[in-house]
Amino acid sequence: MARAVRSLDELGQTRVARLYRTAPIGPTQPEFLNSAVELLTELGPEALLDRVLKIEADLGRQRRERWGPRVIDLDILVGGAPFRSARLVMPHPELASRRFALSPLAELYSGEIPGLGLTAGELLGRLPDEGVRVVEDVEWVARRCSA
Repeated sequence: MARAVRSLDELGQTRVARLYRTAPIGPTQPEFLNSAVELLTELGPEALLDRVLKIEADLGRQRRERWGPRVIDLDILVGGAPFRSARLVMPHPELASRRFALSPLAELYSGEIPGLGLTAGELLGRLPDEGVRVVEDVEWVARRCSA
């Protein structure tokens, strides 16, 4: 994940949330580590998606099985305004139901999510506790503090 964040640093100014450990969605596999990165960039939504997909590929992501094991999974959750194309929808269509995405997002962005009309914190309040747990990783904490 740190390599992904370093690659995102090249696209603009970043802030990084804490790490969270969650149960996987889909087939049996190890728990996931989740975080969020706020990225201030001049790239448009489609250009950003292209760069994110390249970062995933560079880190060894191979798209085989939906929700199957993967080295890295980078999602564009929200943008400055709602966006919809054949390749990308912002806010992420499943964001409002995903505690593992909303928890780190709430650390970085307290405003109303464009297109949803609620904050990440308000959306979290509507969801059951799915066992999303903060991971105190010394290297990750150091990365967050130096960003």
